[in-house]
Amino acid sequence: MTNAFWRQWNEDNEILIKLTKIGNNPARVIQRAWILLKSNKNQKNIEIARDLHITEQTVYNIQEKYATCGLNATLFDKKRSGAPKKITPAMESIITAIACSAPPMGRSSWTIKLIQKEYLKTGEQYLSWGSIKEILRSHHLKPWKKKCGASRQLINSI
Repeated sequence: MTNAFWRQWNEDNEILIKLTKIGNNPARVIQRAWILLKSNKNQKNIEIARDLHITEQTVYNIQEKYATCGLNATLFDKKRSGAPKKITPAMESIITAIACSAPPMGRSSWTIKLIQKEYLKTGEQYLSWGSIKEILRSHHLKPWKKKCGASRQLINSI
């Protein structure tokens, strides 16, 4: 490690010791702190890896990240955006409208499978019955019951 690494190290050493002693941090953060603490004691990377049950490459990566990005970037991961929602508000509104409309002829109420068939007739993207169930649950709709959030008499009169 370079001299700049160890100069910065003296400032961060106390923070790392506190992180390893206080138990409210994720295991990943504590493990990274231990890697840096053991690195300061001139332990070889292979010994650190063996002690912490990780790979030598992980030790190297943590040391390099600390040297280039600093303590916070090394210990804490960036927030991840996550996958985009697959169900759009337009899809939800179509499902809700179907569930609150009058059921097909010969049926007294909607089932999730019937809602799915009706939804697929609109030409929209395929939705599984499980996704439809989640949409209905999020809107507190139970179209298989007599009272379904919207009055059928009101819908039929429109």
